[in-house]
This record gives sequence, structure tokens and C-alpha cells, in this order.
Amino acid sequence: MQLTWTDIAKDVPCPVCGGLSDKPIFVTALDHRFYSCTRCASLVCVPICSANYAHDDLSTVSLHHYVQVGSNFEFLIGNIATAVDKNRRGNFLDVGCGFGFGLHAVSSTTSWSVLGIEPAPYGQVGARLLNVPVRPTLLQDAPDVPEGHFDVVHSSEVLEHVQDPLSFLRTLGRYLTADGTIVLTTPNAEFIQCGQSPNALLSCLNPGEHVFLTSPGGLESLIRSAGFDHVTIDSTPQNLIAFASRAPLRLNRAGSSWMYEAALKDLVRTLPISDPIWTGPAYRLLGLLSIAGRFAEADQLLGTILARWPLDMASIENTREFSDFGAKVPFCWPGIGYHAGIINMLFQRIY
Repeated sequence: MQLTWTDIAKDVPCPVCGGLSDKPIFVTALDHRFYSCTRCASLVCVPICSANYAHDDLSTVSLHHYVQVGSNFEFLIGNIATAVDKNRRGNFLDVGCGFGFGLHAVSSTTSWSVLGIEPAPYGQVGARLLNVPVRPTLLQDAPDVPEGHFDVVHSSEVLEHVQDPLSFLRTLGRYLTADGTIVLTTPNAEFIQCGQSPNALLSCLNPGEHVFLTSPGGLESLIRSAGFDHVTIDSTPQNLIAFASRAPLRLNRAGSSWMYEAALKDLVRTLPISDPIWTGPAYRLLGLLSIAGRFAEADQLLGTILARWPLDMASIENTREFSDFGAKVPFCWPGIGYHAGIINMLFQRIY
């Protein structure tokens, strides 16, 4: 991928702050230009994309790659657990729920009721496999979803795809209870700097899919404009995480690992081992146990993974195609090998 950094200016309306100012171009990637808003520092993509998510790719290869290594389970579930109170009952709505792992995490670890919205076809695959309810449509096209009903509305990596983010946030707000909490994640515009890895920049920019990338200040102002008086913005280098409510926020900052581990264990226990989907949560649980030094548990799980995926180096050494590799070993195989080495060295004492 070629990235071009220039300072050409153009009047482009900003979907985040509504400003129309002389915005310098920041970067060009794959025939898309991202202009930097001089008012809120968001990045606006030209031309604007108009994706049809109901026709997203549902190939077996892409699905297995997403579940085995692509999806950031820990990030997703950690943000949800910060807002979901496990000590009471509630209702959870996930807008753009993807495969449904967030829904599963809440339903399998709490007494909350859950509902997902996902127009892309992998939402229905996840609904069947994870036994969670997912509406295969856009939120505005789902009349049976009750307004004012949900204690937490979660929407991860959706906002940047929306051409009218203020209207989108107001729509989400209609489905909240009076003191409910919205949880949003979106790429961080401040990450886009010329010193970053081109591959990381491409992933964050996602030209042709993302309408804009917002800054921390731009996101907070946007959320407040949608009617939320209480807003907290957290950040990682590549992502922004927003918690917002009309009432004072009640967040669990003591730790969210309880939901992540419990959800992984439930998936490993209930999914068919023969299904390559099982390998995704099994690999993540292996990493969690290995890093925590819980080597006896990790070693037992490693044995199950290796029984499912016996490694035959001769069968993959001449593999050239991405899809062929994924058919012979899981995409997370290098990570499994890393944790196997840690377990062998520190637990089995095999050097």
C-alpha cells in the first residue's frame, strides 16, 4: 500500500463537528483522500463510501480468520464488562454485533437479557452457533426492538461507517433507559501519523469503508450534542472508547477480566471441538492461562488443541495460498506454538 502525505487544502464538510473550513489533506490511501478538520481534528474521507453490509463477504476462510485471530475478544468484552453490572438484571443491546461474541459474553456470565443487530450475514452464523438473538437488519428497520428498554447499548467500530453520526447517536439514545449507558468504540484519528506502520495505518483508515475518523475531543463534543451530559473517553493508541449517559455514569473500573475468562471457558466447553470456530476462543484461553502462569490448566488445554490440530509440517511447508494454509492449520497456529514453548519451558521443563 502506498500512503501519500501532502498539505493540499479543500472545503469538505465534517460529519463530526459540522464545520466547513479549509481542511488540509492529510493522507491519500488506495484512491481515497483523508482531510483533516481544522476545527475538531477529525479525518474526513473523500470520496464518501456507501457500503452494503448485507452483502459482506462470508467465505469460510475469512470467517475462520476473523474468529481465530482477527477479532479482539479481550478489547470487546472488557469494554462491555465496564458498563454491565453483573450483580443485577438488565437488558443489553449490541448494534453492529458482528458474530455475536459480545452478546454471548453477557448472556453466559450474567442474568441480563441480550439482543443484537447485525445486517451482515455472519451475524446469523454467530446467532445459530452461539445461541444468541440477532436481528439481520439495521436498527431503524427493526420495529420490534423496544425503545427506552435497554440499560446498556453497545456499538463497537460502527460509528466511523455512518454518514450522519449525530443522528446515529440520537437513535441509539432512544433505546436507552433514562439512566442507561452507551458504550462506543471507534478508531482514533490521532493514531494517523506518518511514523506509524503502513499496515497499521491501513487497518485504522480502512479506505473505502470508513467515512471519518474522529479525535477524542471531536467524539466527546459529538456525544454531548446528541444529548448525553455525562461522557468519559478512554483511549488506546488506535482506538477511542466512549461511555455516555444522561445520568451520572456507573462504571466498573475495578477490572473486567472476570467476564472475558468466563466467556472463553463457556465457548470452549460448549462449541464443537471439530468446528474451526472453537479454535478461536480455545487459543485465547490458552494465552490467558499461559500468561497468568496457570500452566497446569494451560497444558491440559494445549493437549486438547493439539489433538484437534495435529501438526504435519510436510503438509504446509509448500503452501502458498492463504486459504490453503487456513484449511490445514488454524490461522492462530504461530501463537499456539509460542504458548506451547512457554509451557514446555516453564512447566514441563523441556528445553
